[in-house]
Amino acid sequence: MMKSINRTTLTLIAAAALSGCGGREQSDFSYGFAERYPLGQPRIERIDVAAANPSRQDEARVARLGRDFVRSGAKTIVIFVPQSGPGALSSGQWVKQELVANGVGVSRIQWDARDLPLGTVRIAYSTLALNQKWTCSNLHEDVQQYENQTAYLNREWANFGCAYQSNMKAQVDNPNDFVRPRPEGNMDAIRAADAVRRARTGAAPQAPAPTP
Repeated sequence: MMKSINRTTLTLIAAAALSGCGGREQSDFSYGFAERYPLGQPRIERIDVAAANPSRQDEARVARLGRDFVRSGAKTIVIFVPQSGPGALSSGQWVKQELVANGVGVSRIQWDARDLPLGTVRIAYSTLALNQKWTCSNLHEDVQQYENQTAYLNREWANFGCAYQSNMKAQVDNPNDFVRPRPEGNMDAIRAADAVRRARTGAAPQAPAPTP
């Protein structure tokens, strides 16, 4: 007749059976698919423009960079000016005004001095871009894992997670959304007031046509 086994004894037996699968090397957690197939990669957006008396093209480039910066959700944008030379201290003031006019907060603008050509100002900020460097064609790593007798590490297949990351990458509009929220857009007071009116009068909660 089989004797009953208490829970403590059963736990010890299970632990002893699993101990033969290896110790800390049982699973290589640093070999995750998020590291093999990263969705984003750092990217520096920058332009060089005239320090003073800008052309219309320079103004348009700075305005476009400012709007892209606001849309990206990055924290700071840096204006690099020449370290020395005539007018070095006053260089780039028009750049600051142009950035502010396009929605960049003054507190998010930083200044720095670099070894730049005289009469040149550089504007730059750091953001994330979709990583296009990897593909799902690493099946040879799975075979090589056994040829090198490293299967005891119990690593996941080299292609594991690639399809998931590929599908996610195809759906992402801006990889910065993974790390920080987007700023709020402009409010539509007319639509907001119409929604309140409908709620008060009990009208059907349908979305009104957008105002021009």
